[in-house]
Amino acid sequence: MSGMDQLYEWIRNITYYLIFITVVENLLPNKKYEKYVKFFAGMVLILLVLKPVTGGLRLDDKLAYSFEAISLKKEAGELTGKVSKMEETRLKRMISGYEKAVGTDLETMAQTAGYSCKETSAEINSDQSSDRFGHVVKVSLVLTSGKEEMQAEEAASVGSKMDPVKKVEEIKTLK
Repeated sequence: MSGMDQLYEWIRNITYYLIFITVVENLLPNKKYEKYVKFFAGMVLILLVLKPVTGGLRLDDKLAYSFEAISLKKEAGELTGKVSKMEETRLKRMISGYEKAVGTDLETMAQTAGYSCKETSAEINSDQSSDRFGHVVKVSLVLTSGKEEMQAEEAASVGSKMDPVKKVEEIKTLK
């Protein structure tokens, strides 16, 4: 092969490569990876242009390895972020379920003691760095006795001026 034939083949390879990359960029369904394709295409183009000078240094293999390593690191970072978000969502759902279970237990305890429970709520510490993580930190109950509830309903039904809410004492917190 003469020097001119090698030059024409070199120019033809570069031209074909540029046409191929243009088609690939236009066929990408998601522009999310466009910057990676352009990066890779640019590196390969540099190798094609320098091929007559570099000869047998196998830079194309080294470049392909580097591109794969960069892509793998990027994907691993994205995957780690997704796993963290999924874990956070799972923890919130789990704590919410425990709070509902505590509320149900409180309602059962109130009914066992002879009270009618209007509303219950519980709050569980969800701060993972806290040493009180997972402990119940706050509960609230709205209770009425059966007799008081009937009086309040009767008062509301006949329109009397009786106040249906009976004030109760503050509950002392345990330490």
